[in-house]
Amino acid sequence: MYDIDIWNQIVTDNNYDKENYGYNKMIQQIETSPSAAVAKMELIFKNLSFERMKQISFSLKKESLSIRFFDLNKMRYVWEEMRINYQLSDIEYKKVLNFISLAERKFKREISVREAEIAMSILIFIAKQSFEWKEINTLSNGVSNSEVAASIVDNEESTSNEVYEKLIDENKNFMKALTVLQSSSKESVVNADSFGQFRSYMHVERSIETEILSVLESAQKKNAPSLIMLCGSVGDGKSHLLAYIKENRPELLSNFSVHNDSTESYDPKKTSLETLERVLSEFDDNITPSKSSLIAINLGVLHNFYNQQRSNGKFGELCNFIDRSEVFHQSGNAFQEDSQFKLLNFAELQPFTLESNGPNSEFFLNIINKITDNHPLNPFYNAWMKDKENGISTVIHQNYSLLCNPKIKHSIVQILIEAMVKEKIFISTRSFYNFIYEIIVPVNEITQTQSNFDLIKNSLPNLLFAHPDRSQLLKALSELDPLKNRSSQKDEMITEFLLSQNKQSFINDKFKAIENQNSGIPNIEGISKENYLEVTKLLIRQTSLLSDYESNESYREFISYLFAYYTGDGDKISVLFDLLKDVVFSWNGSPMEGYIFTGSTNKEFNIAVPVHLVEDVDETIFGSMNGKESIERFNPYLKVGFNQDKRYFFELDFALFSLLKKIRKGYRPNKQDIQNALQFNELHEKIIKSAEKNNKILLLHKKTNAMYEVSKPRFSNAKFEMKKV
Repeated sequence: MYDIDIWNQIVTDNNYDKENYGYNKMIQQIETSPSAAVAKMELIFKNLSFERMKQISFSLKKESLSIRFFDLNKMRYVWEEMRINYQLSDIEYKKVLNFISLAERKFKREISVREAEIAMSILIFIAKQSFEWKEINTLSNGVSNSEVAASIVDNEESTSNEVYEKLIDENKNFMKALTVLQSSSKESVVNADSFGQFRSYMHVERSIETEILSVLESAQKKNAPSLIMLCGSVGDGKSHLLAYIKENRPELLSNFSVHNDSTESYDPKKTSLETLERVLSEFDDNITPSKSSLIAINLGVLHNFYNQQRSNGKFGELCNFIDRSEVFHQSGNAFQEDSQFKLLNFAELQPFTLESNGPNSEFFLNIINKITDNHPLNPFYNAWMKDKENGISTVIHQNYSLLCNPKIKHSIVQILIEAMVKEKIFISTRSFYNFIYEIIVPVNEITQTQSNFDLIKNSLPNLLFAHPDRSQLLKALSELDPLKNRSSQKDEMITEFLLSQNKQSFINDKFKAIENQNSGIPNIEGISKENYLEVTKLLIRQTSLLSDYESNESYREFISYLFAYYTGDGDKISVLFDLLKDVVFSWNGSPMEGYIFTGSTNKEFNIAVPVHLVEDVDETIFGSMNGKESIERFNPYLKVGFNQDKRYFFELDFALFSLLKKIRKGYRPNKQDIQNALQFNELHEKIIKSAEKNNKILLLHKKTNAMYEVSKPRFSNAKFEMKKV
């Protein structure tokens, strides 16, 4: 296929407007306005990215990522996940990064024609990979590739007893034991049905586990077969829990047909939806099932199945049950049941909780404890101790020792939560294991003869904050580097260090004052004056981790509003609406109280319309967790808006909240800000359109600042009346 054919096929497949997105039109726009052309290409890139992920995950028989992760601001993270977990080719990955870099430049400077041409050629390359995959994998029955690419169930990784035995072998050292935490480790990925002793040790209980066990125990007491569906998205732990139950409570599954691994029932001659229909065939209308079934299923696949069966007029009772569960809505029930069907929803189940005094994550903390605890079944601790007994001590041993510190554990957990909220990143259990590996093990080769300077550069605090190029998660954490948050206390500590006569004694005293112990203190013997800057960086980072965790005011405010929204604290949310109202009036500016400028391009006048804003929330979500002290089912944003003859909502996440606070203080949003605040900008435009139906406007003369009120009289033959204000 020629480039023009590939491009026009992209436009056709995604139902884009050919007048605006066609090949010739895009070439023309590249020549006249390359930055605007690249902005258009970003939407195409997002859809191509999602399609490629589904194709690759299908080929590997892995769960596909949810569409909610494909935010334009997070595409680096998404493709990084695809590279690590979906075996993406280096060529495609490098081209993708090039496109993302080009797209990010458009708000910093004008993009050249040549750069826009390169961006278009990259999209054509990605589309070509997609089309070639379709040619190879298209099935003879002609079912759509999007259905083929969707996976039925979770397919999380697990670790076998054989790997576990290797880890606790006395002849294996600590470094080798840690490799099982790596996402890329072959040893960490084996059959999900074989839970094994290692995974049993690493298992961390969550509330959803109690719910599943309760449902299974209840089903065992009933004579009639039932269908239990565990619904969610990739990485949420469905498969892990099923494997755990199989190993530890097998009696609960004795009367169930369990469908967990997509390879169990996969038939290359059938699409995923056809396979799912066969799996659920006994639960079609007017059929008496012979056995209960338990299935872990992706919400996207369930939605496709639901739409198909509604269209075909089959599985009516099951579809009605799905309707009642509202599982496809943000406010859907966590658990729904009737006499035959039961549904547990993993969606919106976060790895951290919201509480009145701030966020917390017992889940992340318990995993770290599993890795660091002095326990006979802990292969990491045992290997670390064995090395220690044999006189082996490297930077990874020192970093592990730091990770054992409760204060550092707490700080790491809080930093991760802050990154998840601020950057909207998703951290699966597998990603979290890999993260622990990355903050213990440096990139470079480890030897026992490392200098003190090398030990400092490769220490845990520096691995945590100073390696944004290593992964998208570490890139997000680098934005929370304590070095980026200056304070007089930090400046004073740096000055005291540089002026001290005995710098090692200064460091010893500083850490003893915080920790009251000698372990984990950096040794700076032999470090030259030229490298003192690196010492001060470690000093700031490590003391910050060892001190009470401090987040910035905007983050604490946002978390408190999020908790108030779900618990229904109207007084608290009213304060938030004060902010939102102020920004609505200052977004384009306001000539006087009750009016906002429309942003009109009239050369002589600025036009303002009257608005009357009534605060509005989504009642299905607001107060849905009233009375709860700890919330683990939520989205990291608030659905809020205004009612002006019609309800207008937008999703307020941290990034937008932070921007709106700046605007309230007088900051004027630039093009990139408006792009990032797209939902709020659309809300503002809808409010203006609604207000334009009013029979009154204000005109502000640009040269003289004279203001006129133009209105349509109710009982007069005149079309308009104008008076000076």
